[in-house]
Amino acid sequence: MAAFADDLTALLRTAAQLPSFKSLVDIYEQGSLAKLSWSKTYGLPIGVSAADPVTKTQALSAGIVLNPNIAIRILGVYVGPLNQIDTIWKKKS
Repeated sequence: MAAFADDLTALLRTAAQLPSFKSLVDIYEQGSLAKLSWSKTYGLPIGVSAADPVTKTQALSAGIVLNPNIAIRILGVYVGPLNQIDTIWKKKS
């Protein structure tokens, strides 16, 4: 897990860990009175297909949509499909 200011990155071994991760976030929210913006929360599957039925079901049960077709920014660095990252950098130049 990596955190900086209000950005948090969590790496999970499998989608089966998503419900436990969400439970931990719920406990944190209750204790801190802070809220995670689930609309800004992304799951980026690495090494497994987002279309895998088990992975997809586990992610959806945790309320997280897996989208391998988008680039996400993790502490200022874009991660994801190269064509998406290229598009982002072209917009910036």
